[in-house]
Amino acid sequence: NKTLSQLCTPETAIDNVIKDKLQAVIISLPTNFDLNTNSEINKLSFEIHTYEQQIKLHRKETVLVVLEQQRILLFGLKDIVEDVSKEFEKIKEKHETKDIKLNLKSHQIKYLLNICRTELKQIEDKHDGVIINDHKLSNGEFCTPNYLRETIESKIGELAKVNNPITYNISKRGFSTLAEKNKKKLIEIGQHSKCYVEIQVQTTNITYTIPKANKSISNTTEVTPMPVSSSVTIKGGTVNICIGDLGAHQVDEIVVSSSSNILRQNIIQQAGDTVLKEYKKKSQTNSNLIETNAGQLPCKKILFLPCVLDNKNEGALRQSIRRFVSKAIQHVLAAKYTSIAFPAIGCGLIG
Repeated sequence: NKTLSQLCTPETAIDNVIKDKLQAVIISLPTNFDLNTNSEINKLSFEIHTYEQQIKLHRKETVLVVLEQQRILLFGLKDIVEDVSKEFEKIKEKHETKDIKLNLKSHQIKYLLNICRTELKQIEDKHDGVIINDHKLSNGEFCTPNYLRETIESKIGELAKVNNPITYNISKRGFSTLAEKNKKKLIEIGQHSKCYVEIQVQTTNITYTIPKANKSISNTTEVTPMPVSSSVTIKGGTVNICIGDLGAHQVDEIVVSSSSNILRQNIIQQAGDTVLKEYKKKSQTNSNLIETNAGQLPCKKILFLPCVLDNKNEGALRQSIRRFVSKAIQHVLAAKYTSIAFPAIGCGLIG
């Protein structure tokens, strides 16, 4: 006859069995995942629940699986638990998100940020866990689950496949003002054609010698004449080629090419509000020739006249300049003025 104590398994023996044969494992998941949601949209949750069902079908006697919101609890035979734990870790690693560095040049990054926003947003919406926002893309990065890395990298690379950038260097003075003024329009034109337009202005310092004023013994202020670099006498008259501001000439009338926005606006700004109002009122008529008072300028009148240059060939260009000058002189002669000042033809024409 055996005693009750002899029929029972000692506690030490049970502890040894639990220690050697059984194992408990806790697998923590990222905080942005929720295992309570079993959906194909949440790929990680979907794969974990799918694998759990496989375990219940084939290994339910050897391992216990408990799914909580953000962790997985395993308990069972040691070898089986280790195998199951490895499979869960593989699924977890597959869906872990990481910041991936793009192998793109700076002009490609700018192209993506400014031209491909819609396409990048579509990639984000289609793939769960993918982040391609401005902040990350500006640093040449995107965030993706590991299993989507090659797919997303390939899609972004296809969007960034652009030709080598074309650079236009325009050194004409005043062009930067025109470019900055129409920057928004130029960018919109580029976007319409899937092109990224970038305008960079480089400043060049040019030194001009300012003519010194003549000293006057009297208290009367004298107007300093513009410096003359060349002079030609023609039939009792004189043609002077001067260096300086057109608006500073003390003549009967200065001629302004109304086709040049930059020159026209500059002269009107110097002349003041009275000239601006007069010009706006007269420009409502159909006449191309507009004459206004001088306002704050030292001349007597200002003549606004369109100057359309024909650049087909040298002969056509000469003829278009001749028409512009001739029309202005005819007007001055009819008004019985004796002096007139023209701008350098083409000055500000780009405006």
